[in-house]
Amino acid sequence: MTENAYPQYAAIIVNRAVKAVDKIFHYHIPSHLQPIVSTGMIVKIPFGREILEGIIVDFVTTPEVEQERVKDILECVSEKPLFNKELIALSHWISERYLCPWVTAMQAMLPAGLRLTGKLPQSAFRYRLYKTDLLDSVKGSKRGQVRDYLSVHDGALLSDVLAETGVKENIIQTLVKLGAVRKVGETVWQHQADGTQWQNQRELTPLQEKAMAEILTGWQKDGKPVLLHGVTGSGKTEIYLRLLQHFVAQGKQGIFLVPEIALTPQMVDYVKSRIGVPIAVLHSGLTGAERREAWQGIAQGVYQVVIGARSAVFAPAPNLGIIIVDEEHETSYKQEQAPRFHGREVARERCRLQKGLLVLGSATPSLDSYAQCQKGEYHLVELAQRVHAQPLPQVDVVDMREELRRGNRSIFSDALAEGVTAALDRGEQVLLFLNRRGYHTFVSCRACGQVLECPHCSVSLSYHAYDNKVKCHYCGYQGDVPSHCPHCGSAAIRQFGAGTQRVAEEVMKRWAHARVARLDRDVTSVRGNHEKIYRQMLEKKIDILVGTQMIVKGLDFPAVSFVGVIAADTSLNVPDIWAGERTFQLLTQVAGRAGRKDTPGHVVVQTYRPDHWIIRCAAQQDYGAFYEQEMDRREIAAYPPFVSLIRLVLSGTEKLTLQAAGEKLKGYLQQCQPQGFSGSLLGPTVAPMEKIKDRYRMQMILKGAEEDLLRQWARQATEQFQREQPMAKKILLTVDVDPLSMV
Repeated sequence: MTENAYPQYAAIIVNRAVKAVDKIFHYHIPSHLQPIVSTGMIVKIPFGREILEGIIVDFVTTPEVEQERVKDILECVSEKPLFNKELIALSHWISERYLCPWVTAMQAMLPAGLRLTGKLPQSAFRYRLYKTDLLDSVKGSKRGQVRDYLSVHDGALLSDVLAETGVKENIIQTLVKLGAVRKVGETVWQHQADGTQWQNQRELTPLQEKAMAEILTGWQKDGKPVLLHGVTGSGKTEIYLRLLQHFVAQGKQGIFLVPEIALTPQMVDYVKSRIGVPIAVLHSGLTGAERREAWQGIAQGVYQVVIGARSAVFAPAPNLGIIIVDEEHETSYKQEQAPRFHGREVARERCRLQKGLLVLGSATPSLDSYAQCQKGEYHLVELAQRVHAQPLPQVDVVDMREELRRGNRSIFSDALAEGVTAALDRGEQVLLFLNRRGYHTFVSCRACGQVLECPHCSVSLSYHAYDNKVKCHYCGYQGDVPSHCPHCGSAAIRQFGAGTQRVAEEVMKRWAHARVARLDRDVTSVRGNHEKIYRQMLEKKIDILVGTQMIVKGLDFPAVSFVGVIAADTSLNVPDIWAGERTFQLLTQVAGRAGRKDTPGHVVVQTYRPDHWIIRCAAQQDYGAFYEQEMDRREIAAYPPFVSLIRLVLSGTEKLTLQAAGEKLKGYLQQCQPQGFSGSLLGPTVAPMEKIKDRYRMQMILKGAEEDLLRQWARQATEQFQREQPMAKKILLTVDVDPLSMV
């Protein structure tokens, strides 16, 4: 190939997340680099007076400025591309949709420890030795030992040859130089196929067969995403496995997203038992080295199935055929730091780019996804019954006000206590759900009524008994429990409310013979704990598992027959437009953990609002009734999915400066509103949680039905504010497109 056949100029994104340089720059490719460079590679470039890294996103024939002004690329940083063309396109889409610098989106795609400034890490490597015809003629006792060993074990690992013969490696090197032995290197991958090919195949029920056919037929017809709406225990996982098998058999790769890392061991077990291909796992619980190794293996096609949490949507699968998003309604798919993307929406765009099938699954779909089905944007496939017509669990709602009137001041109602005892007597397992961790939820003075708050955040401190500390679940602050009220000096300071730690302690007191475990953020912060508890539940080494929403998200424990909801009202009382939806989803999902196999399920829901319509819908497992009533409420209030939202949060250490900045930004928003766009602006107002980590917070909400104009409005006003206002340097402005929280 002649030199002219190689690309002459590269379009490069600079590795600097600053608005002023958030654009493409053109660089000349020196002749010695032209045969080497490719899109997705990291290169060093001169930028002003600095030497920076950049990512090649494309090649151009003509630079945007005069050729004599175009600078040269200095060198390649990465030997291989870090991004394929689909991931480059996806990163640009993320930057446009979520209003973040392009390079920020690209950095979010890489696993921990693999930065845009470094080379690809080395994978584990090993060598095999193969004899040649020349080996028979070698002389010498040491060489003869190698000859004799390879005559029987041709292709043995170098390490085995050295160990079995006792020769030094220099003997091997000499034989290689003589041509008597071939030394062949190979990469060692952590999760090689174990030879289990299409094992444990289960027969599909007629409803599952129908759902499979509808999914594949609908997608092949028009390529639209599919929402698989199946009641808890209806066999959605079996359909996921069949779909993975279908695409793997075609030489394609599949990505399976789960909302919690606690779910990855369960799904890995399922896939390993059914599909004999290498599986890569990607989630934050792995070490950086483990994630980098998996990332490389996926890019090279070694791993055909990828299982992981939100960030696994960026797995660099070159032959992607399908992405499955299990429990698609979960808010954990939304990234809380920049870029604030939603994994479900990114999966949708990625499948569009790579012409793959997107399957969203849930027993309680998000209103957004279900509304897409009603508009014809998604195919709706339903599983209305449990496998083999297994009945849904019996759900009893207990009015805790009545319990108090009868003198029961325990955490447990009589009905819940009886249910736990009956399940234990039958040798079955129990789940107890409370969506608050810690021992007590707050510490208060009975004399003056003051609640002990975090000194850095506008939130009450939770008491943790295991180390006798009060802690903030937002900034990590912890302190000793005061003996006297810091406000009035009274000694009448007490802990109130119950968290999972206290519930677990009360369970151990009341059912002393039971084996009790807890599953919440405090427990799973220790590496490997979530998998340990999962295994112990499957092996029936735990009788009662107490947990937060982590036990709700898709875990399948066949021996669980009883579920108790300690306080169903917790999430209802949150000042948030999604509070009702999340309460319904949590209660329905946790109830669905009971009676999933042969044992009938029983659920007791404790509440102080037994007549609330959301509690009733969840108890009856009636998604249709919930959807209709909640959609009516959203339409009247003009909230998603009828409009789109952008939340602007300003934070700073000085209250007056923050308030002034809020008013200035409001002025820019009023000036920049696109002509003819009927969007609305709410605020600025003090955020529901006014202070976090010593920074005061204000927020503004932009609403509008036309997404592109809404983003244009926010982008233009915020950029102008940050460019023209000196006070903007003292303020941190966060732009959250499609927020899932107003707190």
